[in-house]
Amino acid sequence: MSNWCAAVFKLNKGISGIQSIAKHSYLLLFQELDISFGGNYMACFLVSAAFGIFTTALRKKFPKEMHIDWLNMMIFGSTVAFGVEHVIKGEIVPWFPFLTAMENPTAFGAMLNEIWAIGVPMMLATVFAWAIAVLAYGKFMAPATRAKALNGS
Repeated sequence: MSNWCAAVFKLNKGISGIQSIAKHSYLLLFQELDISFGGNYMACFLVSAAFGIFTTALRKKFPKEMHIDWLNMMIFGSTVAFGVEHVIKGEIVPWFPFLTAMENPTAFGAMLNEIWAIGVPMMLATVFAWAIAVLAYGKFMAPATRAKALNGS
């Protein structure tokens, strides 16, 4: 029994060492590439991710003419793109708490400020672009599509 506990302790110590080596290697890579942006507080993509989850959950409540699936594609596409960009910059890491801003309690306020100052306007710009696309489709494309359907061509 004690040999088993010692083996588990040794294995756990080895895994912690591997995680530590991976963490330091990961950070060194991004320091070597000189990738940073204002202290690594970026989490702006979380706003659009939350909004995308909301609109996906309620998509059946929206009329078909609103093309809510277009909005969801735009939101989740930008969320994935910015998520990848934040991983590349080292602001999202593969260990808990995943956001580098969460490792330092004093950085939490800066992260919330960044979410409010960047994430909310970015999400609103996406909604604005979607609204323009829906209005343009309704004004120009939908009448032409209906006319073709009525003419049988």
